[in-house]
Amino acid sequence: MALSLTSADLARMEVATRTLLSPLAAPSVDAWRAEAMRAFADALGAETATFTLAGQPQVVVAHGLDDQTARGIDAFTSGPWSGAGPSPDPALDVFYDALVRHDVGVWDFYVTDKLLGGQGLAWGTTFYNEVLAPGRAHETHAVFVPGASGAAMLTAHAFRRSPEPGETLPLLAALRPAFAAGLDALARHAAHRRALDALDQPVAAFDADGRETHRTPALAAALAADPDRERVEIELRALAAGLRALAFPRAGGAPALPVVAREVSTARGRYALRGVLVGPEAFGGTDALLVSVEVPGGPAFPSPEALRARFGLTKREAEVALLLTEGLTNDALAARMFVSPHTARHHVEAVLLKLDVPGRAAVAARLLQPA
Repeated sequence: MALSLTSADLARMEVATRTLLSPLAAPSVDAWRAEAMRAFADALGAETATFTLAGQPQVVVAHGLDDQTARGIDAFTSGPWSGAGPSPDPALDVFYDALVRHDVGVWDFYVTDKLLGGQGLAWGTTFYNEVLAPGRAHETHAVFVPGASGAAMLTAHAFRRSPEPGETLPLLAALRPAFAAGLDALARHAAHRRALDALDQPVAAFDADGRETHRTPALAAALAADPDRERVEIELRALAAGLRALAFPRAGGAPALPVVAREVSTARGRYALRGVLVGPEAFGGTDALLVSVEVPGGPAFPSPEALRARFGLTKREAEVALLLTEGLTNDALAARMFVSPHTARHHVEAVLLKLDVPGRAAVAARLLQPA
């Protein structure tokens, strides 16, 4: 049967291709899998889909299937697909071995039957009769990508119109390169995240839109130990936003590869933040903003709450007092606090008066004096 695609069909194929290519554009791997299943099913004219991905906490996830069918598919397929063990149905182990041995990247259920030896054997398997058929998942059309640590597979079920044998194979073949490329980008990104973790340094990674995509255990542990960590969190996000604006300027601007640094003080001490843009070749196929954090090991300043109680400062004045320990000018204070220089000067004067110090250079020593 000749394949005839309408403009709407082509538009759905374009959406599916773009989605499969872009796992790093999604907020998480799970979000990408959900988007990919919807787009894949829509492109093929199906109502339900499953996404099998070895190495994930949940190997098989489903779209549109009832829970019982989804659990059944997971129970029968997650073992052989992830290399964790055989399937309850030996026919699936034979099928998986045949996929890899014959380098089969796309199939419908008629191809499945051929790989099992033909003569309708696929329709007689335990998996088909106990899981797929009762759950309206008996029409399986899939793309398959093997991997060193297990396989990945997208499968569409419950078609709005039952396809003829072989009808969907050209569509599946057209989508498979995008699926393979997306999986490759995901794997390289995961490898770079593991490499960052192995450095055992406090580092956060942000994508080109300024969203945090990874935080090393060293950074998570350092901030967890600081009761004023929200101040550092705010500065991390602000630095990433500022770095993004410099690295990805609006139309007409010249791109840059800046290094941006700033400091923030908390009750624990002074953190030094340093951000830099790294290109796609350095971080799994996508631009990334990396922010390293130098955790304080020197004197620990009191918390804003302690300063307010001890010196009678307002909440804003306590913030200014800690910022003054960084040696900021009034203009720099105004920029950090999003106020006018006049307002910043007013806060500084109030802080100096309440701390009873002659100038801003004496603020740090005053804050460190025993109560």
